[in-house]
Amino acid sequence: MDKKSFLESNLSARDFLEEKEQLWEMANLRPVETGLPMVIWVSPATGREQHSPRIKVQSVHGDRLSPDRLCSVSISLDPKLVAGSLSAGDCQIVFSFVKKNYELLMQYWRSEITTTEFVKSFQKY
Repeated sequence: MDKKSFLESNLSARDFLEEKEQLWEMANLRPVETGLPMVIWVSPATGREQHSPRIKVQSVHGDRLSPDRLCSVSISLDPKLVAGSLSAGDCQIVFSFVKKNYELLMQYWRSEITTTEFVKSFQKY
């Protein structure tokens, strides 16, 4: 998140730092790995979350990592955009990816599998 975005948001300094720390703990998966047109970020639960399981999705297409351009999508059989914004088309493909990989995403969230096992096992879009 850039300084302007930070100042425009209602995040406290603590929230801002926690968000940055969460990204550090997440694995980023690029389009060549997922088949999606954008980078997604996944992580196991840390126990500090105050939300349900979710992935972060870049709102811009391509391989470039843009942590200031992220939204959140719930990990569920009926995924929802829970923070940020994505186009309707991007929502459709990301939701499809989440549904297709729901069990695996939940195993990863619960730390039942490693990042390597997750990456080797998920189904591309």
